Amino acid sequence: MKLLLKTIILAAVTISCGNSSIKNEEEIVIEQDPVITKEETSIELNNEQTKQSIEDIEECIFDLKTQTDDFIKRIPEFSNYKWDDKAKTGIILLKNNEQLLLKRGGCDHFEISGKWIQQRTGHALEEIPYWFEQCRWISKRILSEIDYASLEKMIQDKSFEVDITNNRLYINFSNHDYIEWYLAVDMDDETHKNNVVIETGYYLN
Repeated sequence: MKLLLKTIILAAVTISCGNSSIKNEEEIVIEQDPVITKEETSIELNNEQTKQSIEDIEECIFDLKTQTDDFIKRIPEFSNYKWDDKAKTGIILLKNNEQLLLKRGGCDHFEISGKWIQQRTGHALEEIPYWFEQCRWISKRILSEIDYASLEKMIQDKSFEVDITNNRLYINFSNHDYIEWYLAVDMDDETHKNNVVIETGYYLN
């Protein structure tokens, strides 16, 4: 009788422990973070960048999608050029390793300009008529006939102010409908130490 009772008690304890173990196993659930691969991370980053680019475009006053290199294509002498669509700038290699950068576009301010990086010629910044000739050469290739005529009139009427400071000439034109119309000549450009940088153009909004 005692042996039977011990057997029953031992069986009950075994079953109880087994149920407890099963119950504990059911209750313990370890949640693991999903494994993110490099490919998934790259896709997420690209999606965020694309989303940001779209948002930037939508926030622009001027439509960036319509700002193309068509204005350079119409200039036969500049058929060999590279177009930077992000900067809306055409890069033309001229003789003597000189460069001409032509820009037409912008987000909040629309810009039409040309930057001529040329070799030093020995001309002083005070030689204003000479720099106007350089300005004409650039402007004739990027401006409309109406704008170019306006430039000529401003030069002839002396509708401009001249400032020469720190080895740099800046001419601010007046009597026009744009935010700013300028001619800048820099003989101490940080990027082009051995060149003179001539830039002219205007902004509108």
